Amino acid sequence: MSRYVVLCAAVCSVALESIYTETVCAAAHQPAASQQETAANDPALREYLAGNGFLSRGLNELAAQSYEAFLQAHPDHAKAPWARYGLAVALNRLAEHERALETLKPLLRWKGFHDFEYAPYALLIAGQSHVASGRPAQALPLLDEVQRLYSDHEAADDALALAIEAAHRAGQHEKAATLRQAFVQKHPDSPFLSRALYFAGASEAALQRWEEALQDLTTTLRNQPDGPLASRAALLAAQCADQLDKQDTARALYEQALRFEDDAVSPSAALGLSLLDFRQGHLDSAAQRLASLLDQDAAPAEAVVEEATLLLARTRLEQGDAARAATLLQRLPGLRDNAEALYWLGKAQLRQNKVDAAVESLRAAAQGELDAQLAPAAHYDLALALDRSGQLEQAARELDQLLPHAGDLTPQALYLRAAIAHDQGDYQTSDERLEQLRRDHPDSSLVPQAIALLMENAALEGDHSRAATLARALLDASSDADLQQQARFRLGASLYALGKDDEAAAALTPLAHSRATPEPYRLALLMLGDIAFRQGKYDDAVPLLRDYLALVGPSAQAADDALLKLGLSLLRTDHPAEALPLFAELIESFPDSPHRVQALFEEGQALVAMGRDDQARERFASALREGGDASPFAPLSLQHLGAIADRAGQAEQAATLYARAAALAAALGSERSNAVETESLLRQALALYRAE
Repeated sequence: MSRYVVLCAAVCSVALESIYTETVCAAAHQPAASQQETAANDPALREYLAGNGFLSRGLNELAAQSYEAFLQAHPDHAKAPWARYGLAVALNRLAEHERALETLKPLLRWKGFHDFEYAPYALLIAGQSHVASGRPAQALPLLDEVQRLYSDHEAADDALALAIEAAHRAGQHEKAATLRQAFVQKHPDSPFLSRALYFAGASEAALQRWEEALQDLTTTLRNQPDGPLASRAALLAAQCADQLDKQDTARALYEQALRFEDDAVSPSAALGLSLLDFRQGHLDSAAQRLASLLDQDAAPAEAVVEEATLLLARTRLEQGDAARAATLLQRLPGLRDNAEALYWLGKAQLRQNKVDAAVESLRAAAQGELDAQLAPAAHYDLALALDRSGQLEQAARELDQLLPHAGDLTPQALYLRAAIAHDQGDYQTSDERLEQLRRDHPDSSLVPQAIALLMENAALEGDHSRAATLARALLDASSDADLQQQARFRLGASLYALGKDDEAAAALTPLAHSRATPEPYRLALLMLGDIAFRQGKYDDAVPLLRDYLALVGPSAQAADDALLKLGLSLLRTDHPAEALPLFAELIESFPDSPHRVQALFEEGQALVAMGRDDQARERFASALREGGDASPFAPLSLQHLGAIADRAGQAEQAATLYARAAALAAALGSERSNAVETESLLRQALALYRAE
């Protein structure tokens, strides 16, 4: 935020003091005792002498009339130069600066001017008139002439102080600083020292020589604590201290500026104090002061209103009140042409999740005129808004254009670009940006998050070995609790996928907290349950699989697998009645599950264990029908059907079923099917024996 937008106006609004001394005024007329004699000797001087008298008594309008009458009647009189000078003094006092300049022109061109006793004062008045008329650059040659020709004159310090002021107002700040050195050396005790140092300090501030400016301005305050420049000196000194990060000094000076109750200064001082509060985290104090400033009956300058509104909006944003921030910004006149206001409006809209509006505001801001700090931020936030609105291609293009000149935002831009590529399934681009972040910005706080995203990319690409390596790197790189949990989960999941069950269990167990397991890590329950199942630890598998299903519901990822293995674990621990509804739920809820045929088979086994052969026969028949002869459960189902027939005294039918089971098992040709074939043939023989 520009904190000095009102600085120039505050400096240049200072009223010009009278730059001529009582000596100048007195010098415009002769002693009264000689006037009658002089007038008697030369009647033409009557108006001239009347002008002198009026001038000495401060009757400036009458003095001007008398001098003008004299000059109109006697433009070439010997006293004409003195009359012109006296007229210029009167007009100067009347603030008629253009007329004063016109009056002085013939005098300044007069061949005897440099020997004229009041030449330094005439040059001084001409310089002041140019400054007061808004032409400070034209004043400088006149004031330089005083220094060049009359450096020892009593008006030299006055002229040099005005030259510093003129140089500042003309934007010639180096000249003002140079003249300041000359003034301090030549006139250290001048009554104009404070004014000279004030304008020199203002120029030093314009040159960003904050320390020198602060010294000169505080000297002005110390020398003239109640002078006409004191309030402005306090404000400008506070702003310089602020730039030097001397926050306590700045605060004291802002408060001092406020105590003057100067309407031209107080709003800017209040704004400066608010900015200090904002930076120091005193948000409530900043908001209260800014709201009060904007609610004043006498509205501050437009520039102050804009700065205060922007700062109050930023304060509301930091307080988490994006809606009030947006409302403030939307009330600003000329919003569509105010890139900075549009930027903060876009951020407020983004926090309100009004992503389409945020895209519009941030795009307008990015296309406008922003300072070097905000311009990259506007493009970055625009990309963020585009990403959130689902416009991934546009977001990626915005970031690709930003990255070569992103400056301090480069790590954030690289990470966001990688995240977008990740969402697009472009893991190669994502990895390239993340590795660039790690390589070029090793101290960035985003490096651990970059490792985490690289880890997820590897897992999604099926490179579980690399994912495990990155997970270990993330555990070493970050102490953040969330990233630590993510790393442990991905390490365990990768080791699980690699078949390293014991190592996987060691990584996943700390994440499994029964039904209090955090949502992102609930799959750990399933993997741990599966590991226990594969290791034959069915009693351990049951609670893990139960908890997983209770947390995620029957339609979640791998729920059919969990239902099957939970049912099998219960069946193998002699709990067929508990297993039965699990198989039934799998069959009903997952008609396309690859586990459906096995669930029909296992449901039949549970029914057999419960002595319900008739129902079991139906399930085995369904398994045969749906799985076909090529299913590994076909020979097993036929075996069970044979056993059911055998138990029912139907030995011949049982023998037929066993024979068919043996044939299908032989066709499968696996080691396990060979055992089934052998067992089926043996059962067939026994059934035939019984049938005889």
